[in-house]
Amino acid sequence: MLSSLPDEILLTILSPLPIDEVVRTSILSKRWVSLWKYTPHLNIDVKHMIKPFTQLGISSPAAQLHYILSLPKQEGINRHNILVYLLLHHHLADVETLKFTHFPQIDINTSIEFMLERKKTIETLTLECRPLDDDGEESSKRQRFLGMYSQGIFSSLYSLEVVNYFITSSMPFEGCEYKLRSLRLKMVEVEDDTINGILRSCLVLESLSLEGCTKLKEVEIVHQRLRVLELRALRVKLIVVCCHRLEVLVFASLVCHAERIVVNARRLKEFRSHCNPISPKVLLVSRGKSVLKTQDILESLADYSGLPRANIFRHNLSSLIIDLDLNNKRAAQALLLALTSCVNLQNLEITAPVYSRGSKVTSGRSDDNGVDHKNEAGNTNYNPPLLWEKSEMCECIEKKLKYVSIVGFTGKEGEAEFVKHLIRKAANIHKITILCKSSKKEAACLLPLLQQHQTASLNLSLMVRPAKNAPLIPLHQLLKNKF
Repeated sequence: MLSSLPDEILLTILSPLPIDEVVRTSILSKRWVSLWKYTPHLNIDVKHMIKPFTQLGISSPAAQLHYILSLPKQEGINRHNILVYLLLHHHLADVETLKFTHFPQIDINTSIEFMLERKKTIETLTLECRPLDDDGEESSKRQRFLGMYSQGIFSSLYSLEVVNYFITSSMPFEGCEYKLRSLRLKMVEVEDDTINGILRSCLVLESLSLEGCTKLKEVEIVHQRLRVLELRALRVKLIVVCCHRLEVLVFASLVCHAERIVVNARRLKEFRSHCNPISPKVLLVSRGKSVLKTQDILESLADYSGLPRANIFRHNLSSLIIDLDLNNKRAAQALLLALTSCVNLQNLEITAPVYSRGSKVTSGRSDDNGVDHKNEAGNTNYNPPLLWEKSEMCECIEKKLKYVSIVGFTGKEGEAEFVKHLIRKAANIHKITILCKSSKKEAACLLPLLQQHQTASLNLSLMVRPAKNAPLIPLHQLLKNKF
C-alpha cells in the first residue's frame, strides 16, 4: 500500500529525514531505488553518515572522525567532502531547502560553493557546525569560520541560518543585495563591523535574528526594509534600532543597560520582551552579569523625555507580549506607563517570569560594571488598588484592548487587582484568558466579579485553565466546584 502512493506523497514523507536514512529506502524495492534522488529538501548530517561510510565497528564518534581524516586526501578535499559531493552528484531533482550539519574539520567553504553551484535552485540553507571535544562528545565551542575566502557564496539564497561559527567578514554576503530575505545567526562569533557590512550587503532583508552571538559590543540595526528583528541572549553595551518598516521586535535575555536601548520604529505592530534564564549553551557570560528585566525596558522605551524611544508605543503597536511580575510594584508601574503610552493596543499577553537558581536579573538601573543600585525593598508596601483603581483612565484599556492573556496566574493581590481593573474598565474587551500556575483555587479571587453589573464589556468571555494539562473552561463553570 505504501509503495502505491503517488511520488509527491512519498517525497513529502522522505524529505524531513536525514539523507542517509532517505538513501537507505532504496533497498525496499525497485519502486524505491531512485526515489530519494528526487526529494526537494535535503538534510545532510555528517554525524549520522560517518559510521555507514566507514563500515567500521568503531563506537566513538571521535575515533571515527580521526580515521576518516587520516585517509588520503585528493586535492585538499577530505572524505567528508567527497561523500557530500557524491550525494549531490547522484541527486537529480531541484532542491528547495538544504540543511548541512557537519564537524569543524570539513572544508565548509568548498562544500557550500559546490552545493550551491550544483543545485542552483536552493533558496533556503541551514548551516550548523557540531564540534567534538577530546572525548568525542559534542561541544559548544565554535571552531569554524566563514571569511574572506568565501566571497559571495550566499548570493543565490532567500533564507539563511548559520549556527556555531566564526564569521570574520561580510564578504560571503556580497551579491545578496536583492535576494536574501531572512537571516538567522545563532551562537556565532561576529563583530559589530561585520554585522554592519552584512546589513549593507542585504538591501531587501526582511527578517533578522541574532541569538547567543558573542563579540558584539554596540549593536546598531539600521535598515530600510527590515520587518522582523529578534535579539536574543546578547551581552552588549548599546542597542540602537532604526527601522522604519519594522513590524515585529523581540528582546529576550539581554545583558545591557536599559538607558542604552534606543528604538525608532514607527510602524511597529508587535513587541515581545522576555527575561528567561540564559542557557550556558546559548550565551556564556561571566557570573554576576545581569539579565535585563522587561520592566526596565518598558520604562525606558515609554519614556517621553526621549522621543525616539516613545515611537514604538505611540503609533501602530497592537500586540504586547511580555514577561512581567504583576505583583511587583515597579513592574506594575512600568506596565501602566506602557499602556498609557499605547494608542492602538488590542492584544496583551503577560507571563510570570521564572528565574533559575543562580541567575541574576536586574531590578533597577545599573552602572557600567553591572552593579545594581536600586532594589525592590519598597514592594512590601505595594497596594495594587491604589495603582490601578486610582490611576487616570487609560484610553488603551477603556476603548482599544480586546484580548488579554495571563500565564502563571497565582491569585496574588497584584494579579487579581489588574484583572479586576480590566473587567470593570475595559469596555471593548472580548476575552480574558487566565492560565493558573497550579490549581483552580488561584482563580477564586475573581469570583466576586462574575456579576454582570460589574463588567464593563457585555461581550466578555473569561476563560481559565486550572492546571498545566487541563482544558480551558469558563470561569463561572470552574467556580461551581468546591475548592
